[in-house]
Amino acid sequence: MKTSLHNIFKQHAAQPAWRTPEGSLTYQDLEQRVRRHATLLMKSGAKAGDFWAVRGWSALDTFALLLAALWQRVTLFPLPDRLPDAQHQIMMQQVPLAGVLESAAPKAEMEKEGPIDCDADAPAVGIFTSGSTGAPKAIIHSWNSLTSSAEATNSFYGLKPGDSWLLSLDPAHIGGLQIAVRCFIGGGITWHLAEPKALAHVLHTKSPTFLSLVPTQLYRLLSDPLACDALRLSRAIVLGGAAASPELLQEAAKKSLPFSVSYGSSETAAQCTALPPGVLPRHAGDVGYLLSGWEYQHSAVTLRLRGPAAASGVYQQKEWRSLVDADGWLTLPDRILCDAGRLTILGRADGIFQVAGENVSPLDIIQPLEALRQHADFLALPWQDVEYGTIPVLIVRSPEKPDIPAILQRLQTALNGVQRPRRIYWHASDEISKPSRSYYEKALERHELPLVWRLDLGRI
Repeated sequence: MKTSLHNIFKQHAAQPAWRTPEGSLTYQDLEQRVRRHATLLMKSGAKAGDFWAVRGWSALDTFALLLAALWQRVTLFPLPDRLPDAQHQIMMQQVPLAGVLESAAPKAEMEKEGPIDCDADAPAVGIFTSGSTGAPKAIIHSWNSLTSSAEATNSFYGLKPGDSWLLSLDPAHIGGLQIAVRCFIGGGITWHLAEPKALAHVLHTKSPTFLSLVPTQLYRLLSDPLACDALRLSRAIVLGGAAASPELLQEAAKKSLPFSVSYGSSETAAQCTALPPGVLPRHAGDVGYLLSGWEYQHSAVTLRLRGPAAASGVYQQKEWRSLVDADGWLTLPDRILCDAGRLTILGRADGIFQVAGENVSPLDIIQPLEALRQHADFLALPWQDVEYGTIPVLIVRSPEKPDIPAILQRLQTALNGVQRPRRIYWHASDEISKPSRSYYEKALERHELPLVWRLDLGRI
């Protein structure tokens, strides 16, 4: 299906499209940037059907490169910011790339001429995700799947031309990319005014119409009165990327913040469910109703979805695998209850592991630590052990050294002996993205994380 991007540029030509620390760009300015990037892709040797990675570019340029690649029938693979080169290399090894376009490449001055269009059903972008185990994988989306998801979200929240959405997530991740897509197709303004972990500075002086936050970001903003004043003026604060604890939502409700609990994944082109702004979940794991465009099949705790926003497939170790069956059904990786289209997320289907013959859920280990999430993120992992097969270990990611006594007190009270972590590792970081299981498994194997607490075996 051939789709004209030119019509969007023409319809909103004089309207603001992006706001950055360097200033504002209109849709006409964005079109000119797309045309220059199309020239750059051609001069770099990119041809129709190629797979190209891009890294080091600003969020604005990454999105403009995506539109340029769409026009040139090139599939783009943006690499996430702030990851070491070694991690980028592992990601790029998963895909049969024709080239890598670095931000240091000489910029093109010539603008490619002609109508900007694209094949909306062709592979448009590959979003790298670590998955739960093993090598990273690249989830493949078409422009049609991206825009189908974006239209459903825009309709749910009522995004209108001129509305702003704060780009608070890396556009190399599906949650960040879809902010830009929603604004682009809806005539909105993408605000990229600070790094994801520095949003408070923006919110001290500005209030966007919409924001997308992970729970860690909201935790940090709740203690900032000026930021809360700005958040209160927004139409919706879309919460996703990880489970939001009842304590966090109750505190946000007390401050009259228009939070909207949502659920989605790279496979569903970000958000596929939502609760209206300000509505508390009925119970733990409640993430609201499926958005428009999705059909579902439900059996026990397995949910299958079908709709135009579903990813077509995945590349891993340079092999292609479809994510949908012959009838178009996508099986979600989480354990999910479904009541007439309203979902309750129970946790990852592949996260359960055994300790001394008993099943242990990482979610059960993390849940008692929710009250400490304002200061740290937590990840529970199984670790190989000669005597027990596996033992639980806990990763703490925080800027300051974790309060081990507080952590142990909560785990001792809430967990039985099999569930309690035997070791606690600390990653000194102020990152806000969802902790990656495979990343930390590799970090442990390479002895890159300091061990801050250990209880020897024999006491389980």
